[in-house]
Amino acid sequence: MNRREVVMVSAAMLGAATASQAATRTPALAVRRRFQATTALANLAPADIQSAIINSAYSTRRNTLVASGRYPFLAAFSDDLYVDALVYQLTSQLSAQVPAYDIYQLESLVSSTSGLLDRCLSNRRDMYDLGERAIQHAMDYDLFQQQNQPQREIELSSSTLKQRTDELAGQQKAAKAFGGATDDLSFGFVELAKTSVISLTDAVAGEQVRQKNVNTKWDALVAYQAALQDRHVTPGCPLNYSERYGRIEQIFAQDIQIAYLKLRCIQAGMKQVFGLDTTLPSPQPAGYLDKMVTYLRDVAEQAALSTQYEVEFDHIFSLGQAVSQNSAGSASAGPLVAAANWSAAMGNDGTGLIQFQLANEFPTPISNLRIRAIGAAVIFNNGSGDSINNIYHPRSVAAVITPPQTPDPFSAGSFKNRPPVVVGAATWFDPTQLRMSSPPGVVNVDPRKGTWQMQLSPNLLNPQGTMQGRGTSIQEVKLYLRLGAIVDSSVFPWPSLDW
Repeated sequence: MNRREVVMVSAAMLGAATASQAATRTPALAVRRRFQATTALANLAPADIQSAIINSAYSTRRNTLVASGRYPFLAAFSDDLYVDALVYQLTSQLSAQVPAYDIYQLESLVSSTSGLLDRCLSNRRDMYDLGERAIQHAMDYDLFQQQNQPQREIELSSSTLKQRTDELAGQQKAAKAFGGATDDLSFGFVELAKTSVISLTDAVAGEQVRQKNVNTKWDALVAYQAALQDRHVTPGCPLNYSERYGRIEQIFAQDIQIAYLKLRCIQAGMKQVFGLDTTLPSPQPAGYLDKMVTYLRDVAEQAALSTQYEVEFDHIFSLGQAVSQNSAGSASAGPLVAAANWSAAMGNDGTGLIQFQLANEFPTPISNLRIRAIGAAVIFNNGSGDSINNIYHPRSVAAVITPPQTPDPFSAGSFKNRPPVVVGAATWFDPTQLRMSSPPGVVNVDPRKGTWQMQLSPNLLNPQGTMQGRGTSIQEVKLYLRLGAIVDSSVFPWPSLDW
């Protein structure tokens, strides 16, 4: 809604204070009343807002101008809610489209959507301003057209010239009638008539000049208005409001569509990552952009509240070795990678492909797990030659890690593959130096849900830069995860801790 329409609705629905009341109002009371008025307006139903705008005298006058056909530049602004109508049309068309954005990249989605909506708000203001100016100029010109002839006639005052001309003719007749008389009284009337003839002659001439100047002035105004009107339809002209509106409309349309699709992904991501049910309002004919902004602000606040007590920590998983050899340790002390899988992967001419799950690898007080970073390392059988303290750098092996599939929120019962993580050089395991990165494929993914896969290269890179076959050199693989989680502070000591 543009500023003029907001003012109109406020006056119609809420009433207005008089100037004297405003002058005596205390600052606190003024702020409170402004807040109450704004809140009441915000709580109006979209249908009430539409009705108030459509039935306004301003809209009626604009519709008359558009229907006249004399102002083609008003075509873009013929709808009372032309920006809101555009938002509704574009978002409604996308309601059934599957967004292409990754719902787990929440931080990026929220940040980019915030920027998009900021631009939409700015462009909406510019679009409404252009509409206001175009309609105001059309109304001004139409007002000029209606007033041109009456104002010209008022200033010309044709009756004045006729009056002076008639008076002149009468005085000329009087001077002639009294001209043959010899008495003093008649002689006096003759002189008076002659003087009046001279004065009225000057008056008639002056009135003729004045009328000419009046016509010149109004002819110049007509030419000025015609030239100004021509600028409204001249391509590339700053006064071509319709053309300027079209350029902004293209950018606005693209931004609003992207923002809407990203908001749908944010809604799905909040459910998957934080377990929060947030409700993105369905597209509406009026005020939907404002609802999109409000939704994003609410989501940001809920995410902040959900993570204010989040604990971030690093954890190392042993994939080939048992979690614990102590009978008092884990109830499932076996390795994460099954023995048969490990032998097939790490033996001579092995595939290098291992699979594992992390569903049971976290104590019960830990919830809302999400990955923040990932890395990998290896331990070789001949460890003395690969020690970190060796004068040579240890050998390394390339690895590709595929995180578990994640549910597709836009296709019930379906799952999507996550982008793999490429580790170019998994080197000797050193718990004091965990090399990790934050690729988009794993960020915000819950590591407990689904099957992980890791493929190790059949070749090793020697510290001298030469390659050699992997063979049976790898004794153990370590997976690093940096995790964010909510830890139940009411449970301590933990029922089990076998890390």
